[in-house]
Amino acid sequence: MTLPHPDVHALAAAYALNATTDDEAREFERHLVRCPACQAEVAQFRETAATLGAALAVAPPQALKARVMTRIAQVRPLPPKPDGRDDGARHRRSDRRGWWPRATMGLIAASIATTTVLATQLDGARDDLERSQSASAVMRQVIEAPDVGVARAEADGAHGTVLLSRAEDLAILISTDMPPAGTGHVYQVWFIHPDGIRSAGLLDDTDAPLLTSGLGASNRIGITVEPNGGSDQPTSDPVMVIELPA
Repeated sequence: MTLPHPDVHALAAAYALNATTDDEAREFERHLVRCPACQAEVAQFRETAATLGAALAVAPPQALKARVMTRIAQVRPLPPKPDGRDDGARHRRSDRRGWWPRATMGLIAASIATTTVLATQLDGARDDLERSQSASAVMRQVIEAPDVGVARAEADGAHGTVLLSRAEDLAILISTDMPPAGTGHVYQVWFIHPDGIRSAGLLDDTDAPLLTSGLGASNRIGITVEPNGGSDQPTSDPVMVIELPA
C-alpha cells in the first residue's frame, strides 16, 4: 500500500507511541528492519514514553490514609471521665474544682484546634490527589490523540522532548539533564509563534513533565532563565529551542 505520509521516517514517533494504524505499523516495521536511524528514534521515543508514564503515576489513596493516621497519632486524647470515688476523693476533687474545669476546657480547645488542622490537611491532600489525577487524564489525552507529534532538541548536554496535539491544543514538555537555573531564578517555557511569544509556564521541577495548553499556531518552544515568578516576556536568550511539527 502507499503510506499517507510523504516520509516514512515521520512514522517513528507514532509507531513508538502505538498511534499508527495496523497497515501503517506493518509498512513501517518492514522499513524499520533496514533503517538504523529509525531504530534509534523508536528507542528514544519509547524511553520518553516510559519516563512520562512513570511521572503519570498517581499516589494511591492509602497514602492519604497514612498521612491522616500519622497526624491522628499526634493528637493528645481527652482524659477519661472520672469514675466514682469515696468521700475523701470527692473532698479532694472539690479542692481541685477551681482548676479542673479550666484544664478540661483547655484540652477540649486544643483537641478542636488539632481536629481543624487535621481536616485542613486532609482537604489539602485530597485536592493534591484530584489535581494529580486530572493532570494525568489530560496528559493521556495528548499521548492518545490521533495527531500526536513528537519533537526533540539538545543543548549543552540537556535534552528536551515535546509531545503535542494541535487538535487538543496541548503540549507536554519533558526535560532531562537540565542544570539548576540558579539562585533566585527559574526556567520559563515559551510558545513562539508568528504573532509573538507568550508564556507556556514555569519549569519549577525539571524532573517532572510540564503540561501546558494554548499551543495554537506555535512553531517552536523556547526555554529561558528568568527571575523567580517568571516574566511577561523573555529577559534572556533561550537555553533551548525546540522546533515543533506542523
